Amino acid sequence: MTGERSGTRVRPVFAVVAVAAVAAVVVLLLVGRSTDPGAEARGAGRTVDSVAIWDSLEAQAERSIVRSTMSLTAVAGRSGVPVDSLVAELGLPESASRTDPLRVLMPLHGFTERDVAAARDRLRQRLPRQ
Repeated sequence: MTGERSGTRVRPVFAVVAVAAVAAVVVLLLVGRSTDPGAEARGAGRTVDSVAIWDSLEAQAERSIVRSTMSLTAVAGRSGVPVDSLVAELGLPESASRTDPLRVLMPLHGFTERDVAAARDRLRQRLPRQ
């Protein structure tokens, strides 16, 4: 008789577990589907596309950073602006070094990394794309 009693208690627990498992599978299937019917046709959700876009944005952001360890030549080269135009835009003398790091030039000529970035951005807007 003990076996029959424990069997009757196990059946409701098993039924609850089975229902919960089925519900979990249904929820996972519904969540996995996109609510946008055209998303798959446009390629939305593709990991490769997302990674490529992220890498592109990251590379673009890296090119826009001005560091004190960079030279005027490096800033100009990464930005696609002529180094002589950058020197003129910053109001530096023609004799200013184009190869020394900005950290050497900044105290000598009284400009900051932000000034270099602003000058570069102004040149990008004015000059035609190369």
